[in-house]
Amino acid sequence: MNKQGENVNIQELIDSETEQKPKIMNKEDLIEALAENHHKIWITWSQTLSFTEKLSKTRLERWKTMWVPYSELTEEQKEQDRTYARKTLEIIEAQK
Repeated sequence: MNKQGENVNIQELIDSETEQKPKIMNKEDLIEALAENHHKIWITWSQTLSFTEKLSKTRLERWKTMWVPYSELTEEQKEQDRTYARKTLEIIEAQK
């Protein structure tokens, strides 16, 4: 569901955004692109888990509020994804 309470088809969201090839111009843009990708992966994982495992009602309700496009997250939520993006980038940069 997005912030307006509308259902979001996650697969359509992923497919439509996968078709776009972002031009990454600097490190901050790369971190933002990786953070957005991390969020998409998390949505897929968490939705799958919600269908296959018994989750607490509290956790499920909290997760549902974050099953939105990256652009609709709060800055605090985006920063959590950016933290993982930076860690991913550190691993990649260490391979140079």
